[in-house]
Amino acid sequence: MRRLNRWGFVDRDGTVAVRFLYDDVRDFRESLAAVRREGRWEFVNRVGETVIGGPYEDALPFGSGLAPVKVRGAWSYINARGGTAIAGPFLQATAFVQGLAHVQLAKTRWAWIDAHGRQVFAYEWDAAAR
Repeated sequence: MRRLNRWGFVDRDGTVAVRFLYDDVRDFRESLAAVRREGRWEFVNRVGETVIGGPYEDALPFGSGLAPVKVRGAWSYINARGGTAIAGPFLQATAFVQGLAHVQLAKTRWAWIDAHGRQVFAYEWDAAAR
């Protein structure tokens, strides 16, 4: 929820659960939410405590125990303790849904990966050629 140009979270009763301190937020998934303050992303729990400090250039929600984060222009995946789980580096990455995530490996090379970083399906795609 947004108040006075800051984002925070309220519970089902409308009580503030996480104070309105953030420039941007992502949804809670697996009990953590990515939040951005002063241009850097980190992860907080449902009472607003920083659990994974980052700082990250960008971050997406957790899925399958992993979250995509962007550091120095490249995406990788971290676990719920903030440790690197899948190093990448990827040009683009999505959150895991039903055990798979979509990643860009090179300009025209993409893949679906599992939670161990194994490629399940890889393909070439050049949108400019279409």
